[in-house]
Amino acid sequence: MSIDVIGKTAGNTLYSSTVVVDNTAPVFFTFDYEGIDELLFTPYGGTDADDEDVGDGNYFVMDDFTFNIVNVPEPAGIALLLSGCIVLLGMRRRIQS
Repeated sequence: MSIDVIGKTAGNTLYSSTVVVDNTAPVFFTFDYEGIDELLFTPYGGTDADDEDVGDGNYFVMDDFTFNIVNVPEPAGIALLLSGCIVLLGMRRRIQS
């Protein structure tokens, strides 16, 4: 089975990969997609399982899916930090005078 993996931001595709998986053993993949707000998995080309209760070849299972959120400071937070530094510098000058 193949799986198209697409990473998007604001509806625009930033990353696109196709992975091939096997139903006999687990397969590990690392994508390293950064700056996305949507992740799409589209499986295709799978074969029917011999067991009727398993599925029709268009489904897959993921285990140990990991994602990391990178905290980016907001502009308001940076402005607050800078204003605090300016106040501290002003107080330092006043004490030295």
